[in-house]
Amino acid sequence: MEKGQGRAVVQLLHCWCWLILFLLVACQPLDQPLDHASSNQDQPDLAQQEVSEEGRTEATGTEDSFIADFKREAGALKKREEPRSVEPQKEEDLSTIRLMVVGDTMMAGNMGKVMDEKGIEYPLSQFMPILKQADFLLANLETAVGTSGQLAEKTYAFQTDPSKLEMFTPLKGKILFTLANNHSLDAPLDETLHHLDQRGFPYVGVGHNLEQAFQPYVSEINGISFAVISASRVIPSTDWAAGKDSPGMANAYSDEPLLSTVKHWANQVDMVIVYLHWGEERKDKPNKVQLELEEKLVAAGANLIVGAHPHVLQEIKWRDTQKLTAFSLGNFVFTTSTNQTANYTMVLDIQLTAEQISAVKIWPGKIDFGLIRYLDEDNPERDQVIQRLQQLSPTVTIEWDGTVKRKE
Repeated sequence: MEKGQGRAVVQLLHCWCWLILFLLVACQPLDQPLDHASSNQDQPDLAQQEVSEEGRTEATGTEDSFIADFKREAGALKKREEPRSVEPQKEEDLSTIRLMVVGDTMMAGNMGKVMDEKGIEYPLSQFMPILKQADFLLANLETAVGTSGQLAEKTYAFQTDPSKLEMFTPLKGKILFTLANNHSLDAPLDETLHHLDQRGFPYVGVGHNLEQAFQPYVSEINGISFAVISASRVIPSTDWAAGKDSPGMANAYSDEPLLSTVKHWANQVDMVIVYLHWGEERKDKPNKVQLELEEKLVAAGANLIVGAHPHVLQEIKWRDTQKLTAFSLGNFVFTTSTNQTANYTMVLDIQLTAEQISAVKIWPGKIDFGLIRYLDEDNPERDQVIQRLQQLSPTVTIEWDGTVKRKE
C-alpha cells in the first residue's frame, strides 16, 4: 500500500472512531428519561419535581407526573391513616362526671400501726392510680380525727391521728368525706372538724345544728351540677343527732328533714346523691328498713343512693337510667376482719351526665393486713367478689372486667 493510501485509511479509521465514540455517548442512559419528550413545540412542559423515598430529585414528564401525583396523594393518605395517639375530645370530657365511691374508711388502731411501719401511702398504694382517675370521690370517714384521746364510752371508739389524713393528699380537691355514721363522734366533733378544715378536706353530714348537718355539699363539674346529702340511721346515742341549736349529725331515723331536703335539691341540680349509714352488720341483704327508705328517697328525687355500715358488700340495684342504689359498699381502708367476706371490697365507678347514669363499673379489692389489694383479672379471688355481687344483684349483669350493665 502506498504512503498516500495508508494515510487515507488512517484518517478514515480515525473518523470511524470518532463516529463510534459519538454514538456511544449519544446512546448512553441519562438520569433524565427522554422518551416522553414531545416534538410539538406548542405542548406545555409538564415536567415536575418529585422527591423520592431515598431523597433524590427526579424530573418526570406527562405520565411520570401523573404517577408522581398519585404516589404523593397515596403517601399523604397513608400518613393520615397511620395510628396515632388521640387526645379525648373536650366535648366528650365535658359532658360527664366520673364519680367514684368507697365504703367505711378509718386509719386508727391496727391500720394506724401499719401506716407507721410501712408508710402513709401503703394502704392505698395499689388503688391510688385508680382513684386518681375520678373527677370526684366520696368516702365514708368512719372515725373521729384528733389527738386528744377523749373517747366516747363505747365498745369500739376510733380517733385517727390527723397526720394519717396525708394518705388522701393526692386526692385533695376531689374527695369529700361523709361523717354521718356511728364513729365520727367517738371523740369531740369540733376537734375532728378543726383538723379536716385545717387540711382542706370538705365533709358533709354533720354540723353545729340541724340545718348545717343536713346542708348538702353542692358543686358543679364539667357543667353538671350535683348535691351530696349524708345521713345516718345508726346512731349510738340520741345526743349524737344534731338538734335545732345543738351540734351533731344528720339522722335518718325519721323521714324528715331528709326527704324534704332531697326533694328540694332534686329541683335545683342535675343529680342528687345520698350517702347513708344504715343496715345490719355482716348481713348480705338489705333489711326491710333499708328497702322502705330507699323507695322513699327514690320517690323524693334521689338519683344515686349509696350506703355503708354492714361491713360487707350488698346489692347493686339499677332501676333505670336515672336511679341506682348500692346498698352497702362494705369496708375500704379498714382493719382486716376475721370474717373473710368483710375483707372483700370495691370501688364503685359511675359516669354521670346531666340526664342519666351512663356507665357503671366496679374495681374489686381485698383488705389484706393494712393493704387494700386490687384484685386484677389475673387474681382468682376477683371472681369471688364478682360472683357474690352478681348473686345479690338481680337487676344487673356484672362482667369479668367489672362493667355493670342494667338488665332491660
